[in-house]
Amino acid sequence: MKIGFRNKFNCGKWVAKREGYKRELVVEQGVLITNGHHFDVAGKIQIGKDSVIAGISSQFWTHGNGVQDHDIAIGNNCYVGTSSIFCPGAQIADKTLVGAGTVITKVFEEQDVLIVGSQGQIKQR
Repeated sequence: MKIGFRNKFNCGKWVAKREGYKRELVVEQGVLITNGHHFDVAGKIQIGKDSVIAGISSQFWTHGNGVQDHDIAIGNNCYVGTSSIFCPGAQIADKTLVGAGTVITKVFEEQDVLIVGSQGQIKQR
């Protein structure tokens, strides 16, 4: 595992008083997180083996008003392009490529795909 500089891993004190927030970060073997990303660790964020959080300025948010599922999961052997945003409850399966600037708002169960765009649309690889 390698984590670059200027990454922020935050969890506000307000979370300790609320139910449903796990306050957990799981980074598995072989993960690379480059520089300048933001991780809101109010809920659980899990990054699978050999995945890459590339570029700069990606954001991972695990809280929001009215949100029931807070946790974010990134499968094994995934690549997350620069300036991507993961909303609460977002998940991607193994071998997924997330294009630069993509917004992930839901669960993607299909493996070995490319996800791009502001609505997170699957494109065949």
